[in-house]
Amino acid sequence: MLRIASLSISLLALLVLSSCAKTKTSIKISNLTPAYSAKISDYTTRCSAPVKVSVKSSRSEPVSVDRASFKSGAFSKFVLLKPGQGFSLRVGNGKKAFTQWVRCLPDDFPLWQTKRSSGSTVQLLLLAPTMYLDIFRLPLPKRLVKEKNRYVIISDGNGVPVWWYKDPVAAPWDVQLISSSSLAWSHFKWYNESSVDAYYQRFNWEGKKLGRIQSPAPKPDYREAAKTVDGNYFMISSEPRDCPAQIKECVDLSAYGGPAQATVVDSVIEKVSPSGKWLWKWSTRNHLDPSEAQRWIRPPRSSTISTLLPDGRIGWRLFHINAVKEHGSGILFSARHGDAIYRIKQSSGQVDWKIGGTETKQSIPMQSNTSRGMPFVGPHDIRVLPDGTFTAYDNGIKLRAPTAVHFRVQGRIATQLARTSDAAADLSICCGSAQLLQSGNWLINQGGGSRITEISVSGSQLFSLTLPDKLFSYRVQEISQSQLAVSRLRSGMNILYPR
Repeated sequence: MLRIASLSISLLALLVLSSCAKTKTSIKISNLTPAYSAKISDYTTRCSAPVKVSVKSSRSEPVSVDRASFKSGAFSKFVLLKPGQGFSLRVGNGKKAFTQWVRCLPDDFPLWQTKRSSGSTVQLLLLAPTMYLDIFRLPLPKRLVKEKNRYVIISDGNGVPVWWYKDPVAAPWDVQLISSSSLAWSHFKWYNESSVDAYYQRFNWEGKKLGRIQSPAPKPDYREAAKTVDGNYFMISSEPRDCPAQIKECVDLSAYGGPAQATVVDSVIEKVSPSGKWLWKWSTRNHLDPSEAQRWIRPPRSSTISTLLPDGRIGWRLFHINAVKEHGSGILFSARHGDAIYRIKQSSGQVDWKIGGTETKQSIPMQSNTSRGMPFVGPHDIRVLPDGTFTAYDNGIKLRAPTAVHFRVQGRIATQLARTSDAAADLSICCGSAQLLQSGNWLINQGGGSRITEISVSGSQLFSLTLPDKLFSYRVQEISQSQLAVSRLRSGMNILYPR
């Protein structure tokens, strides 16, 4: 088991260069992690003191430390680093030569543990381990963010951080890969309606700001910035109704255990241009009936659906849209408090169909349903695949273990193609993600819990990354090296943290 950024590792980790079975070359590096393997190219260390590199090599396999001249025999070199800075090792010459990289972690970098088995296909992981939550407590604690944890991180498939950026403003929340040259994340401070920095800031790998992705809505959200095929973005905002100032705006929820005059907070889906202009808007108001959220309105779940508005009113998030994706000529969205996935027609805004939740005339029948009568419980994180099928993360809140699901809708019939769980995961009360990898394996981010795992088609755990201190990442994305070369990340780090 690898322990990244751990102070408990031994002061000296031995690198036995096994690329050549007969080599006698060895290297020792202070505070090195993980343990060496010829297949591992990137490592981390601590740099409160100069990093000592001790080498014993043969004449046929000289070693260059930190771009110094190649040497053979026994020698040592001290490398002076600051957090974020790194150095290279070049071993051998000719066709058998290879390069490895060592980088210094900051003292406040989050600790984690990783384990990788044969069969794992994860290449790069994009995450922001900034949130923490006691998953067994309701209502949710108001403060979900540890302000010291402001890192956006990309790790390699061995769990080694190869790129990171500490946001100077607030904790990153949802992180999105925009292109091979940029990413964006939203900012988050407190879990209420009045103190969210609700915009996405774009950055390149050198840490340069590239502008914002921002909705003109008065109450934008921080859960989604989904790029569309035409280069725009789907985003989410919320609109509280003007109750009780205007009685006709109030909604009677008493039939489900709620107040007779409720201030409903409608979820709004927006299509926004890169310059921040509205191109299209849709609201749950006049499209979804409050009865579709009745399971959440009833106590004790009502404590998680109600929220304090800036003016002191109690608002009721009846549907709580948390993920939006383009789906052909329509739009898919996940409604946590509707326990359902919906598709709407972009042309008319009408609901085309829904899977899960309270039965309505838009509900479509399901095949291969193995989810105990409820295909979704508090779902998150829709991802549309090239063939038109889609995946989602079924949180299973208080009813079952969190699950990754894969659906196809054809002829107004929903077929469940796969349902995969991380058997070791605890309850997932919010957030989380599920990604179907090209290999057919699943990458599951528990959400409300600290586990990120790769699960095979047969259900075996192939990779795990366990965050400490109840930290979790809102979403996690696997990035293939065909999308983003790790060499580009190393170059970006060298510019972010020059020597």
